[in-house]
Amino acid sequence: MNIMIHIMIFAVIGAAVGLAHFGILWLTVCRVPLSRHPGRLLLGGGLLRFILFVCGFAAAAIYGGITGALSSLASFLLVRTFIVNRVRRSCAAAAGTKDRA
Repeated sequence: MNIMIHIMIFAVIGAAVGLAHFGILWLTVCRVPLSRHPGRLLLGGGLLRFILFVCGFAAAAIYGGITGALSSLASFLLVRTFIVNRVRRSCAAAAGTKDRA
């Protein structure tokens, strides 16, 4: 298989893991104030995110080697950067301040 196709496939996998990871984090944080047992919710959400992260990147490393693992990690970090910047801008807009980034 062509190396570029390998990199693209594992980059998509890393982005999917990143979106799922931060989506679960967002849902967990939003539900903490409404939960009767916030500790259980935080523990369960953290374990779920950890398992997703480890399984996703272990599969990328096993099936894709170092190129699969690095391309997955790079796309995970790109998703993280995009989400952090977007949340930072929306929080700054809600507070009525300018974003420094």
